[in-house]
Amino acid sequence: DLADSTSSLPQEQEERDIEKLLKIDEPSSISAIEEKFRFSMDEILEENLTFWLTISTTYAEMHRFETTIKDLQFEASKLDKKGKSSEGSGTSAQCLKSDARPIYKHLTEIQTEITIWLEECALLKEELQRRFSSLCVIQEEITNALKSSAEDDDLRFTSYQASKFQGEALNMKQENNKVADELQTGLDIATSLSLEVEKALVKLNDRFELSTSKRQESGNLRQSENRARVPL
Repeated sequence: DLADSTSSLPQEQEERDIEKLLKIDEPSSISAIEEKFRFSMDEILEENLTFWLTISTTYAEMHRFETTIKDLQFEASKLDKKGKSSEGSGTSAQCLKSDARPIYKHLTEIQTEITIWLEECALLKEELQRRFSSLCVIQEEITNALKSSAEDDDLRFTSYQASKFQGEALNMKQENNKVADELQTGLDIATSLSLEVEKALVKLNDRFELSTSKRQESGNLRQSENRARVPL
């Protein structure tokens, strides 16, 4: 019996060693502070997916403006050449005026769309600034949590965990800044397009007298020039 008891000791020791190894491999429980930061990061990431989609759609609209305006400017240029070659002919002038009306109308509609687009982009720019500020706050909270954990000596929040979250926040801030730069570029382009449209409208009106108020067109052009000078 003693021999049997002695022979079983190494086996029991081996089982205990295996249990210890298994416990080491078991995932440790997530602390409340780590869970809080994980939730905050995941929430921002989820919001970003929707936000980046909005930005992408917004950019697609701007490229549509560019293409449409270029086409309308080309059509207006052709009418202008026809007008110069048929000066003195009342019938031709009336036909050209009829052809110019839909171009003028389309340019006016595009101008309205660009104005709305600029207003929406200004709101998106504010949202980007809000997101950047939120990430700065989270980074500060991470630093404070690590400092507090070190002072308490409880190791509930380690420097490794803090570095991981700080890295995620930094990556999101860099991505945020990149999108902000692209959005500002889009705003600059759209402002320039708006000014081009105003000039085209004034030129068409001067040539074919399509608007009831030339003074109003000139006033709109001055407003567009002022908008182009003011940084958004």
